[in-house]
Amino acid sequence: MKLLGAAAALLAASTVTAQVGYTENFDVDAAGWTQDGTATYAPFAWFSDASACSSGAMRTNLYQDSPATNSNDILTSPLVGTSCGQATTISYSYKVNNWGSGAGANTVPTPAPFGSIDVEYASDLLGPWTNIATVTDEVQTSGC
Repeated sequence: MKLLGAAAALLAASTVTAQVGYTENFDVDAAGWTQDGTATYAPFAWFSDASACSSGAMRTNLYQDSPATNSNDILTSPLVGTSCGQATTISYSYKVNNWGSGAGANTVPTPAPFGSIDVEYASDLLGPWTNIATVTDEVQTSGC
C-alpha cells in the first residue's frame, strides 16, 4: 500500500506546473553562458563599469575590417526550463556604443549603420531557433 501511495504522489507531482523564473544581470561573470560565432575582432567578454546596462554586462566588438566582414558573435544562455505551455516573457537590455580609449569610452552612441543584433530562442541548443527580435541600425542613446 505504501508503494501505491508513493506512486500516486509521484504522479500528482508530475502534473504540477511552474513558470520559468530566470534573471541574469552579469553581476559577477557569465557562468553557464556559452559563446560561438565568427568574431572578427574579439569574442564576448564580461565587464562591469558605469556604462554597463546593470551591475555588469557582456560586450562584444562590432568592429569591421575593410572590406567589411561580419562580427557574427553568438552568446547563449544556459537552459532556463520550460513554461509548461504557458506564455513566457523574455526581456533584455542592450546598447550599441562606440568603444575607445579616453573620455567618453563606451558612452557615445554608435551611429547607423552598425549592423544588426538578433534575439532568438530554442528548446534545444541545436535548434531550431526562432527569432523574436532584431535590432537593426536603430537610433542609439547613451542609456540602455
